[in-house]
Amino acid sequence: MVERLCTAMASRASRVINLDRGIQLLATELIELKDKRDDLRTLLEQAELDGSRRTNEVQRWLARVEVIETEATSIIESFGQSRERSGCFNPSCYSKYNLSKEMIEKMKELSELKGRGNFERLVTEPRPAPVEEKPCRPAIGISVMVQKVWEFLEEGRVGIIALYGMGGVGKTTLLKTINNAFLTRDHSYDVVIWVLVSKEFVVSKIQQSIVARLGLPWDESEPHEHLTSKIYNVLKKKRFLLLLDDVWERIDLGDIGIPLPDEENKCKLIFTTRSMDVCSDMDAHRKLKVELLTDDKSWQLFCEKVGRMEILESLAIRTYAETIVQKCGGLPLALITVGRAMANKETEEEWKYAIELLNKSPLELRGMEDVFTLLKFSYDNLENEATKMCFLYCSLFPHSYCIEKEQLVEYWIAEGILDSSYDRHAYNKGYAVIGSLKAACLLETGEEETQVKMNDVIRSFALWIASGCGVNKGKFLVEACLGLTEAPGVKNWEGAQRVSLLDNGITGLKEVPICPNLLTLLLQWNNGLNHIPDDFFQSMTALRLLDLSFTSIRKIPVSIGELLELRHLNLTATKITTLPKELGSLAKLNHLNLLRTYSLRKIPGEAIAGLSELVVLNLYYSYEFWEVQNSESEYDVGLDVLETLAHLRILGM
Repeated sequence: MVERLCTAMASRASRVINLDRGIQLLATELIELKDKRDDLRTLLEQAELDGSRRTNEVQRWLARVEVIETEATSIIESFGQSRERSGCFNPSCYSKYNLSKEMIEKMKELSELKGRGNFERLVTEPRPAPVEEKPCRPAIGISVMVQKVWEFLEEGRVGIIALYGMGGVGKTTLLKTINNAFLTRDHSYDVVIWVLVSKEFVVSKIQQSIVARLGLPWDESEPHEHLTSKIYNVLKKKRFLLLLDDVWERIDLGDIGIPLPDEENKCKLIFTTRSMDVCSDMDAHRKLKVELLTDDKSWQLFCEKVGRMEILESLAIRTYAETIVQKCGGLPLALITVGRAMANKETEEEWKYAIELLNKSPLELRGMEDVFTLLKFSYDNLENEATKMCFLYCSLFPHSYCIEKEQLVEYWIAEGILDSSYDRHAYNKGYAVIGSLKAACLLETGEEETQVKMNDVIRSFALWIASGCGVNKGKFLVEACLGLTEAPGVKNWEGAQRVSLLDNGITGLKEVPICPNLLTLLLQWNNGLNHIPDDFFQSMTALRLLDLSFTSIRKIPVSIGELLELRHLNLTATKITTLPKELGSLAKLNHLNLLRTYSLRKIPGEAIAGLSELVVLNLYYSYEFWEVQNSESEYDVGLDVLETLAHLRILGM
C-alpha cells in the first residue's frame, strides 16, 4: 500500500513540478494555431474579393479555433495567477494538479485542430447567378415605361436612372419587371442586384443585402469600414446593375461600398422614389415619372380584378362600375384593391353603396386601409406641419378640380398657415410649398401651368387625415360639386373648422348655423345663390376666409360686421349694388376682392376707411364713380379715402 501510494503521489507531483514547462508548450501550440488561422483568413479574404464564398467546413474550423483559443488562454491566465504559490503540499497544489490535467487535454485538442487545418478547398464557386427572379404578376400599362428605361440603359453617359411617382402607382412593379427581363434578355452585366431600401433604411441592412447577393460571408461584428471596403473591392471588378426600391432620401453610395456608376465602368443604378427632390439629391442623370393609368388601362385593370365580365357588362352595373373606376383616379393600387372588393357584388344596391363609401367613407371599403397606409408615408414625410396643412387644404376643392396657384396661396395666407403679411416673401413661400407637394407627388399640374389639381384617391386620403384618421369627421365639411340644391343642415356645421360647398346649385341659405370654430367658408360658384340671412354670420367669430364669388347675391348680410377675424373676402362677380357700412368694422381684413362686380354703385366712405390693415383691394371692372375728394353724399367714396390705407400695396381699378 505504501509503495503504491508513493508511486501515485510521485506521478502527480511530477505533473505539478513540470507545469511550467507544459504551460510554455501550450502557449507555443496556441501561437502556431493562431498563425495558421491568420494565414487562412488572409487567403480567404483574397478569394472573397472575387465573389467567392468560404466553405462550411472552413467556417466551422475557424469558429472552433475561436473557442479553443479562449479556453487555452484561460488556462494560461489561471497558471499565472497561481504561480505565486509554491510547494507540493501547499493548499493550492490540488488545483495545480487539475490545471495540469486541463493543460494536457487542451494541448491534445490544439494539436488535433491544427492538423485538421489543411483544406483541399477553401471557398465555393465565386460567381452568383447574374439575375435572381422577383415575384411579379404581369402589369397593365407599363410597356411604354419599360421601353423608355431600356433606352436610358443604352445611353453611355447615363449611370443613374430615377423612377418616381406617388405611392401605389406601380414603381416597384416596374422595377421588378425590369429585373426579370434580364432573365431572358441578352445583357453584359455580371450581376443584377436588387435591394429594398424603405423609409427607415439602415446602411448595414443595405450592405447585408448586397453581401448576400454577391455570395460573400456576413459577419455582424465586422467593422463598417472593413465591410464597405470588401463590397467596393468586389463590385469594382464587376459590371453591375443595382436596383434600389423605395428610396426616401439621399443615399451615400460610397458609404455602402458601391462604386459610382459612370461611362467608364459601364455600371448602372436604377432607383424608385416618391419624391422628385430625391431624384436630384441622388444626382440622377435621367428621371422618369411613373404615370397614372389611362382611362382604358384603368378599366382593363379593374375588370381583371373583378373577374366577372357578365356582371360588368350588364347595363345596370356598367355605369356604376365606370364611376368607381373614375374615382380610383388611375392609381393601380386603388383599382386593384377596389376591384377585388367588388368581385362578389352582384346587385345595383351594392355597387351604389360602394360609390357612397368612396365619396364619404372610403376606408370602410375592404382593402382601402392598405392604400391609405401607403399614402400616409408620403404625408408623414412632408417637411413641416405648415406644408401638411397646405396639403390638407387642397381637399376643400372638388375631385380633379384645377385650382389656380395664386388663389390657393392667397387662401393659405388668409388662414395664417403661411406668413400673413401678403408681401412677396409670403407668395414665394406659398409657391415653394406647391412645388414641394408636387415633388412629393401629392399634387399634379392642372390643365395649365398656373394650376394644380389633386388625384381623387389622394383627395379622399387628405379628407381622411383632416378628420383625424376618421375620428373627427366634422372638422372638414366638404360637399363640393355634388349638385346640392340646399346647404347641409346646421347640425353638420357644428364643430367644423372648414366648410366647402362650392360649385353646387344652392339657391339660398335658410338656416343660421352655430360654428364658432369655423376658419374658412367656401360658397363660390353657387350661381343660383341669391339670398343669405342677415344674421347668418353672427356666430362665425373666428372666420378668416369667406368666398362668395360667382354667386347671385345682391346684398351682403349686415352680420358681416361680426367677422372681426376676417382676413380675406372675395365678392368677385356677385350682383351686389352697395357695400354695407358694417364692412368697415373688419379691422383685420387684408384682402378685399370686388372684381367684376358690375352692379356695384354705392360705397360708403366708412366701409373702406375702417379697413386699416387692407393690403389688396381689387375693384377692376367694378365701381367707377370715384371722386377726387369726398362729396357730402353718404355714398360717394373719394380717392382720398384710399390714402388712409397705410398698408395698401395692390390696387386694381
